[in-house]
Amino acid sequence: MANRMLVVPLAVIAVVLASGCAVGNTPTQATEFVKEQVLSYANPIADSMLPALNSGNYSQFSASFSQTMATALNLDKFNALTSNLHASIGKYVSRDSAAEVVEIGGYYRVTYTTQFTMDSPVGFIITFSKDSGTHSVEGVFLTSKKLSGSLA
Repeated sequence: MANRMLVVPLAVIAVVLASGCAVGNTPTQATEFVKEQVLSYANPIADSMLPALNSGNYSQFSASFSQTMATALNLDKFNALTSNLHASIGKYVSRDSAAEVVEIGGYYRVTYTTQFTMDSPVGFIITFSKDSGTHSVEGVFLTSKKLSGSLA
């Protein structure tokens, strides 16, 4: 069965597509130097966001969002997301220490392999603009065989 993706939220698809982070752009593996730089800010952000899914702490989850992302994923959509996740894949348990970093369009895409209580592996993907300099989260995606591809 192919992996399915839960996109957080659907409005983010439009943001990512408009930014060139989808069809037509080929991901390029980041150099080791770039990967280290990106992970220096991505790892702490991911380590804050993932436990916030369990507790339903929107402030913690969205603390590093860009303004566009904060508008696209508001508190109501976050609550729907966490409800869907808890019912579909359970609660976040851990993430692998390694992560993949690719450059695609004007973005860095960081993919973590995570474990949830009812599904593993679950891909946790966050994107950052290469040019903003703010290290703000521009997109959040979760991929898993159990996820349905839409919010509850």
